[in-house]
Amino acid sequence: MHKVPITENGASNSEYGTSRRRHIYKLLNEFEVRRKKYSRFAVWLVCSSIVFFVGSFFFRGVGEYAVIVGGTGPVIGIMPMFLLRIDFKEKIIPQVMREYGFRYDFGATDMPLDDFLPLLPVFSDWDVSDHIWGRHKSVRVSMAKLKLSMGTPRAKITVFSGLVGYFQFPKTTKSRVVVKSSAGVAGDLTDALVSSNQRVRLEDQEFERRFDVYCDSQVDARYILTPTTMQRLIVLEAIHPGLRVLFQNDEMLIALPNERDLFAVNFFFTPIAPNLIDAFLEDLDQILALVDTLKLDAKTKI
Repeated sequence: MHKVPITENGASNSEYGTSRRRHIYKLLNEFEVRRKKYSRFAVWLVCSSIVFFVGSFFFRGVGEYAVIVGGTGPVIGIMPMFLLRIDFKEKIIPQVMREYGFRYDFGATDMPLDDFLPLLPVFSDWDVSDHIWGRHKSVRVSMAKLKLSMGTPRAKITVFSGLVGYFQFPKTTKSRVVVKSSAGVAGDLTDALVSSNQRVRLEDQEFERRFDVYCDSQVDARYILTPTTMQRLIVLEAIHPGLRVLFQNDEMLIALPNERDLFAVNFFFTPIAPNLIDAFLEDLDQILALVDTLKLDAKTKI
């Protein structure tokens, strides 16, 4: 059975617990047992169909049966693998999200995309999927996979692909604070957002090198961007160049560019890639740790 490793920087040192990760890996290992079983059946049926089809040339009277078996056998053999891919989206990932107290729908498209426009590049077409929502402590959480493209149907280019997150919390901010990775992304729209604000200078040189911060109040920006908060953002930005965060009123919005498909089910006769699942869980842990660091569940005003 394929074993998913518990990474030192992921499960062992995570604030959210080794036991949670172990249970998630147990789910993935159980799924891997099913995938192997189905793949062996598919290989056996496909090979048997090919042998029967080839053998029909040496035996009279079975030609039409050979065509039927040779054509339908591989389809029947591969069908369980396709169903398993759907099962992974409909059952396994929701179970993983329940470990965090969240719900999941791979086909949902009800993310408030308009709220994220200040953080996103210019686009002509968009696709939202893999919606995650629920509560982390008293913070309302809503995240989804977002892909933006620009151009005509025949000549499209991807201008953003990654995760967007919306967090609503009891704490309110009087100022709008924009944290923008210096890496940037194509078709930058944030100039309109930051033009009315002033650039905030911070003492952390590493953070200054990686991010541009804009706010109409230097005091409010520094109140939000504590040394621990800045360190959390540096960790995320190292994995997701182009990271943007917006604080306004009682909301925090975050855009995490990511080239990989966080919910990829590209396996067929090969195992699922545990590193992708682990990378997503690490991202999720880092985001929730950022929420905790900011004490967004505290009923105070900045």
